[in-house]
Amino acid sequence: MCKKQITFLKNNEIVNILHSSLGIVSFSIILLLLTNCSGQPEPIYTNPVIVDVYPGLAEAVVSRDFDQLHGYLSHEDENVRAAAWHAIGKSETDQTERLLTAVIRENSIAAWQALSFYEIDAEGVEQVDELLQREDNTYIKACEFYRRQGDADHIPMLLQKKDPSEHAHRCAAAIGAIVSRVEINDEMKRDILNRAFESENPEYRRNLLYGFYRSGLNRPEPESELRQAILDDWLETVFGSEKETDRYMVRILGEKAAENLLELHGGIRRVNDIPLAVEIARNIPLTGDEHSDVDRIKSFLSHSNPHVIAQTLETLKQHAFSSDELNDFIYSEITVPTRNPEVFITSLEYLQQQNINLSGLAEKQLFAEKAGPYLTHRYLEFYRTEKSPDEYLRKIEEHIKAGEIRSLHATQSLSQFWTENDADAHRAEIHRLVRIAVESQSRSAISGLNTLLNDEVIIEETDFEWLDGVYTDAVENGYDEFAEQLGQNLESRFPDRYTQRHDAFQKEFRMPDWDRLHALGTRPHWRLETSRGVVEVRLDPLTAPFTVSSIDSLTRAGAYEGAAFHRVVRNFVVQGGDFDRRDGFGGPDYRIPTEPSTRSFERGSVGIASSGTDTEGGQFYFMHIWAPHLDGSYTRFGEVVRGMDVVDKLRIGDRVERASISVR
Repeated sequence: MCKKQITFLKNNEIVNILHSSLGIVSFSIILLLLTNCSGQPEPIYTNPVIVDVYPGLAEAVVSRDFDQLHGYLSHEDENVRAAAWHAIGKSETDQTERLLTAVIRENSIAAWQALSFYEIDAEGVEQVDELLQREDNTYIKACEFYRRQGDADHIPMLLQKKDPSEHAHRCAAAIGAIVSRVEINDEMKRDILNRAFESENPEYRRNLLYGFYRSGLNRPEPESELRQAILDDWLETVFGSEKETDRYMVRILGEKAAENLLELHGGIRRVNDIPLAVEIARNIPLTGDEHSDVDRIKSFLSHSNPHVIAQTLETLKQHAFSSDELNDFIYSEITVPTRNPEVFITSLEYLQQQNINLSGLAEKQLFAEKAGPYLTHRYLEFYRTEKSPDEYLRKIEEHIKAGEIRSLHATQSLSQFWTENDADAHRAEIHRLVRIAVESQSRSAISGLNTLLNDEVIIEETDFEWLDGVYTDAVENGYDEFAEQLGQNLESRFPDRYTQRHDAFQKEFRMPDWDRLHALGTRPHWRLETSRGVVEVRLDPLTAPFTVSSIDSLTRAGAYEGAAFHRVVRNFVVQGGDFDRRDGFGGPDYRIPTEPSTRSFERGSVGIASSGTDTEGGQFYFMHIWAPHLDGSYTRFGEVVRGMDVVDKLRIGDRVERASISVR
């Protein structure tokens, strides 16, 4: 068996050889050096810390051992130090003075980010304040600390770190974070916004504006002088030249900003930047003249991207806009012809709100339900309000028996039906449906039953023997997650009779295959062939070794093929990868630790889904837009390098048809 060790070459070394007099002979040598025992090309870019250092560091990461992690902070390789800092940010310690000392010594973004997750006493915060205010800007990276620890009193200090100072954009990001969560006065708002539009640095500007975009807490009041001043500043400086700033201003200023952009572009159909088009669709400027307004809405509903159409319909629902002409258009030109399940159900909801007779759409509704299982909850709500209780409950039974996402939404809807309606007349039928759901031993179905299983009217004392029998059977058959959930319900409903017979369910950490990870190099590519086109992601194994190793293993096993994108939040994320339960809550039979980084969640970033620290598995998401509030808390393991237009097109229910990993 071949066990040869290959020395990998850097780009400049290859260039030097290619330009040497050895010519073709040298090139042949390179090919030989870059070929492994199987005849496949070896990666050029590698880092030995993957096999020499990371295995030991990984043990400290999964144990969240502060002392062990602290030992790696003096390592010569900056990747190792950064990984240790990121892990410390997700650990716990009462040695905050020791931590602060180490942060000041290191003075890196990773170190200050880690410190920002700890409770630092007033003396420690004062020490950081003094460091940041040094005129030489030595500690300007400490601005990262204030993204989570800062308050309104820190804003003047942070504003002193002006663009174009190095890392001033991080101080602006801290201000943006503070503005999103702390109320400030108009004078301070004006100061921040003046600074944003005076800057020639788009990154500095967007960081200052983000707080106003993310939260309505500090947005200027309608018709206020401040609001008009912001509009004027925007129009006079960067209007139309920065899509991200334009999008922020639509959120901050609403219809006035949207109107100016529509005039600039010549209508919504010429707005090709999808995040911007979606934002404008949230703030459709209407004049009050029905004919003009209907024409404008029709143009929005004729956009080439279905997300813009769906958002337009949502906006119409919220504003209860009413017009017979528009209703006829939506019915005949949107609802009837569309094959997009989300557009269809949203148009149904709008038409229902307008009291339109929808009986002629019954057959298409059945088709759309089957085509869009991840929208089951919305179809069930439609049934609950449009149909008789008996018809609604029959539909619930149908979906419980279908399993996966349909059963989850069915039991959730059934619980809501019981709690929000005078449903006593249907108690017996609801009890029967609960029995069907429980006896299916479906993890999805039971996830929506908490309310009903703890209700003394639905679940009587005589039901204990039956439920305990199902619980025992699940334990004996190794249905661990189901047994865990049902056991919790039994303990809550029958505390005096329940006896736990299962071990607490906890997935084990998966350790990377370090040799395989090293062989992938430092920039492998992940190719996803989706039902809308190809998305290619450059992975980052140095920052997220656990995650990249897991993605690689699952991909090679074919796990992602056929997995749906079950969650699409316009102007936020597209999430998929639940190959297990297929209801949005599944994953592999292991977990991996949270692996934050100092790289921000920009548009095109790829992250791993999480329900809390160290709960990550196999679900992933693509970012539609920049979302800095995720930084430091979630794992960013790559970025889209090809196919962002495909990401913008992905709809709920679209699937990964094929996935593969390649070495670059």
